Parts: sequence; structure tokens; C-alpha cells
Amino acid sequence: MIMAWVISLSFTMQLYYDFSGYSDMAIGMAMMMGIYIPANFNSPYKSKSIVEFWQRWHISFTTFITTYVYTPIVRSFKKITFEKAMLATLISMLIVGVWHGSTINFVIFGFLHGVAMVVNHYWQKKTKIKLPNFLAWALTFIYINCTIVFFRADSFLDAIQVLTSMFNFNLVLTYTELVQLGANKLAIPPMLIGALLIFAKRNSNQIIKEFNPTPVNLIGFLILAIISMFYLNSNFTQAYIYNDF
Repeated sequence: MIMAWVISLSFTMQLYYDFSGYSDMAIGMAMMMGIYIPANFNSPYKSKSIVEFWQRWHISFTTFITTYVYTPIVRSFKKITFEKAMLATLISMLIVGVWHGSTINFVIFGFLHGVAMVVNHYWQKKTKIKLPNFLAWALTFIYINCTIVFFRADSFLDAIQVLTSMFNFNLVLTYTELVQLGANKLAIPPMLIGALLIFAKRNSNQIIKEFNPTPVNLIGFLILAIISMFYLNSNFTQAYIYNDF
């Protein structure tokens, strides 16, 4: 169970750093040519609802889907009702899933997010109940993490196996898992550091607004650039995940 959570959370953070970092580099290179691209991420894992998550995650894609898929579907109805708007939301999110890939896992990924958005809108409109901030964030992040299992798994059965392990309370920590945790102890500190940077620190959009060039900053960035260049020639180098989409 613990290993399943470590694995799923590790990929959830890897996906964020991969795509958010790639977007930052695209924005930075565009700035060098005098082109200003809108921000594509705004700390999505700090979201307190699925609706808020999609307002913060892959903003350019969400805007495109809203403009060219959701809005035309809604306008196709003679009379717009809440139920029809939610149907358009569900269809739009299914298309979001299929856009990432035509396998059943991506369809399920889009469907789960569509259902969650419908429930989210219904909760806000019908119940008027506001959850405590921490509970709202925890439920949102755990749900996102579970759906990303379908995003990563090679097959539907693999995804079910991981999710089943994540919620297998019969054996929280077996001897085998203890050995596995010991063998993978080097992977846990980077994951914890990654989580700290995501949840406790400012994002790149906030940093750049307050950025003040200094000699110390210059030295720091040069050191990071040199380290990055070493990694380019290492065995750790791999194509960014969203290169597939």
C-alpha cells in the first residue's frame, strides 16, 4: 500500500515538473525573442476543487477546450439548462481524455475528471456548503492523484492493480514493502523536496514578477545551468513526458 502511494505520488509530481518546466522554458525562450506567451500553470496542486484545478493546470489547453468545444456544444442547445451545461462539461472532458490518447485509460481519465467537475458544479450550485480549506484541498489532490494513475499505467489492469494496492488496508506495511522502501530510500528525499517546492514555495509566475537581478542570482543560475548541462550527457536524460502529446 505504501509503495503504491509512493509510486503514484512520484509520478503525479514528475508530470507536474515535466510539463510546468517545459512550459517555463518555452515562455523563457519566447521572451528572448520579444514574444510574451501567457502562463500555462498556476500552482494547480494547490487547488481546492477540480474546477479550480482545470483553471490552473494547462491553462492554454483548458482555454482552447472551453472556447472551441464546450461553448459550441452549449450554444447548440435551444434552451440552456444546468443539466445541459453539465452534459457539455462531461463531453468536453471526455474529449480532453481522448486528446491525450485513444486508449481506454485516457478515456477513463477524461471521464473521471468530467464526473468530478459535474459533481463540483452541482455541489456549489445546489448545496452551498463550503468545505474547510484543508479538507477541500486534500480531497481534490487525492482524487487527482488517483486519476493520474490511469494517465500513467500501460493498461487498464495495471491501473486497477495500483489503485487496489493504494487502498488495501489489510496489509499496510508488509516485510516485503519494508525491504522495498529500504531499497528505494534514495527516491523518497527528492519526492519530499519536490512536494515541498510545490506546496510551500511560490511558483515561477510569482517569482518572475518579483525577480530582481543581482550578482548572487546570476551566480546561482549559472551553477544550475552548469548542473543541467551535465545532466544532458547523463543516463538520466529522457524526453519530456508531454512530448507524446
